[in-house]
Amino acid sequence: WWKIGSGLQPGAAISAVSYNANNLEVYTFGTDHRVYKTVWDGSWHGWKPVQNLQSVALAADNSPLAVETRGSNLIDVFFLNPQNRVLMDASEGQGLFTPLIDLGTPPAPNS
Repeated sequence: WWKIGSGLQPGAAISAVSYNANNLEVYTFGTDHRVYKTVWDGSWHGWKPVQNLQSVALAADNSPLAVETRGSNLIDVFFLNPQNRVLMDASEGQGLFTPLIDLGTPPAPNS
């Protein structure tokens, strides 16, 4: 086990993705409700806020977090904001994320 840093939200959702054999990215929420990631590429790097999300998007308390890859360096991050809207940010390579996409409010159960 490795301790990968501090300043993260206790009990927050965590998600990991790998887009090649020499890369692992781990995502979670900081105590400021922003999305953070760390990267392993032979060694762990410190937690950093996801670029476009650091100033514009806060996660809801206990928000789920999903991260997926569409190919080499192509990462999508999904979570709920405090207004219960699903937000998505996509990396189009080089760790640069596109502008945030608001996917709307999920339907209520049984609707």
